Amino acid sequence: MGRITPYQVGLYSACPKLYQLKGQAGVAPLTFFEAQMRDAFIDGERNAVLKDSIVDTRKFSRAWDKIWFPAAAKRNISMKNANKKTLHATVKFADYCKYDISDYIYPTAGVDLQARLIIGQTELVAQADLLKLDMTTKYKTTVIVNFTNNNITLTESAFDQSIRATAYAFYRNKGDYVMHVNVSLDEKREKLNIVTSTFSPKDMDEIRKMLYHVELGLRNNVFYRNSLMCKGCNACPNFN
Repeated sequence: MGRITPYQVGLYSACPKLYQLKGQAGVAPLTFFEAQMRDAFIDGERNAVLKDSIVDTRKFSRAWDKIWFPAAAKRNISMKNANKKTLHATVKFADYCKYDISDYIYPTAGVDLQARLIIGQTELVAQADLLKLDMTTKYKTTVIVNFTNNNITLTESAFDQSIRATAYAFYRNKGDYVMHVNVSLDEKREKLNIVTSTFSPKDMDEIRKMLYHVELGLRNNVFYRNSLMCKGCNACPNFN
């Protein structure tokens, strides 16, 4: 049985030929600083769950100190630069704690989780850095929080097929809603860029159809160019 990730679903949906050329490359990795920030956010949230509390800047800062300084020392980063990055990280921690997702109304149910779902004859494997519950609505809503360096807009988030595939992978009960929160850790920005998308059961029906369409195309090696995506892409050798 084959495997596919939400990133690959998004790539194939945008242009099957692009998937054929770059489908195995994977999503752009986080920078060293961004990766340590992601780990600190996850560690801070994990400790809050264990202590039945909510996160705050101090909890994240303690997690950061534990993770960042040993990692920075291994990379021979000077103490001056390490402290400068720590100030940058602290601003982002404080910014995160201003959002509702850090409060009791969005309790954390798990961290660093993976969902596996069979689509046709292929296994969809999706990742959630944090899994939360939305206590503000009468509808049962699962909240997926992923830390990336992708500065997407609200519109892009709502129609991003990789995000939609991730939401579907964690969708278990008919009638539930799924919210996806993209937290961009982009170190070139002073603060976080947080964008939220909410998917209803009706959306899930559409996503399911899209996933089966993509899975069937991949399984049958159906590759073609999406001419609307060609401008500025330069992935195909004949179009460089």
